[in-house]
Amino acid sequence: MLSEYGDLCAFPRNDPVSSFIIKVYVLIGLLFILMAGIYEYTSTHRSIEAAVFNEKHAFLEAPFSIDHAEIIQSELTSEKAYAFVVTSRLGLQLSTYTKGWFGWNMSAVSTLYPSVENPSSPSVFSETSMDSSLVFGLYRSTEPIQIHVNGQPAHTIPYQQLRPDVSEDLYMWYYERQPDMIENMDKVHLTARDASGSMVDRLDL
Repeated sequence: MLSEYGDLCAFPRNDPVSSFIIKVYVLIGLLFILMAGIYEYTSTHRSIEAAVFNEKHAFLEAPFSIDHAEIIQSELTSEKAYAFVVTSRLGLQLSTYTKGWFGWNMSAVSTLYPSVENPSSPSVFSETSMDSSLVFGLYRSTEPIQIHVNGQPAHTIPYQQLRPDVSEDLYMWYYERQPDMIENMDKVHLTARDASGSMVDRLDL
């Protein structure tokens, strides 16, 4: 009787076929992780400078050659940076870069240079864009204009700082949206004032 119950309570022996299948799945998983790591390592750059000047972007140029760049580190996180760049064929662009496990790569790009249809940019905010983290734009003026985003001052960069060899009255500006603005989907209110404090343009996004 004890022998009969003992046989019923005994643990089943390991199935060699099941063990083999489990080992195969584990091996496939490890190989996938290894290949993903190799791809991440080879497709990123160790420094933000290398990412800006050496990045290859299949949708823009081949190669994606950068003539001039103004690199901006995010004020909110050390794992994001931006760069105003001048390319040989597409003019002025703003690129976004993110830092992964192994380095930096480009995550977004926007063309900023005024379009042919509107080359004179009659209003300050005629060339204005917004993405997931930035509000930015470009305007023409003989002097800098004070731009505020929801009451906070935006950063302004003269185009000649990027291209000293070009005499154009262009200014680039940007504002990094605060996390609460993004989470609450707050409206973006832009104002522009000249040196005397007079309102010259406004825009709601």
